[in-house]
Amino acid sequence: MPVPDLFIIAPDFTVCEYCGKSYADTAENMHRVLIEKDGARRIHTACVHCIAKAKAEPDYDEYMTNKAFSEKLGRRLKNV
Repeated sequence: MPVPDLFIIAPDFTVCEYCGKSYADTAENMHRVLIEKDGARRIHTACVHCIAKAKAEPDYDEYMTNKAFSEKLGRRLKNV
């Protein structure tokens, strides 16, 4: 019987920069977010709960945008 090369005992955990809660670092919990402000763009990860809250509440969307640019979260994308 073949033995797999990789055994996943438990997934890695990560903390959402916006809400401060920890989640398993999987595709179901964390997604990439494109954040734009005044023509500048950054890409960063956020939990699905913060993304849903930002879609529902404009104030929370503004909070996420301001935090990403003030703390320089994620990676800056160049305008081409």
